[in-house]
Amino acid sequence: MDILEIYSALDAFGIFLGVVFLFLLGFLLFGVIVYICTGLAYYKAAEVEGIPNNWLAWIPIGNSYIMLRLAEKNMNLLFIFIASMASTVIRNFYDTGVIINLISFGISIWSIIISIQCYLVIGKKYGISPAWFIVGCFIIPVMIVPMIMLYNKAKKIARGEATLNIVEDDKNNEEW
Repeated sequence: MDILEIYSALDAFGIFLGVVFLFLLGFLLFGVIVYICTGLAYYKAAEVEGIPNNWLAWIPIGNSYIMLRLAEKNMNLLFIFIASMASTVIRNFYDTGVIINLISFGISIWSIIISIQCYLVIGKKYGISPAWFIVGCFIIPVMIVPMIMLYNKAKKIARGEATLNIVEDDKNNEEW
């Protein structure tokens, strides 16, 4: 191998690392944007609905609490979100084995299902198509759209330009 081949291989590797870095930077940027949009939307919606401590919208478990309150779900479901976060942290930092990984995966799926149920109720309440929320659960950048819609609707309600839709009580709400 001569020196030109080595430089050529290093150039290709450098380009590859640059592309990976840009991808990760873009992923981080989208994550921050979604986090800010979600925090603003939940904060404003909690303010409109009179939920105390609406600043919890900016804390990871706190925004799950706000989401459950907005959807009028049982607060015991918050433990599923806590278990999901804890099992993910444990699984990522320790060699846990197949059984623990499967349990963690099951808890994560359960928390996604609860989130979708909450988004369906929140979507009905605020007149936002629940499809945006459901797609956003699986394609994170899409979650920006319903959160901006939720924030704008909550602002209109706060100014008195719109009203909340009344959502009938769901008997499954208390079963969980």
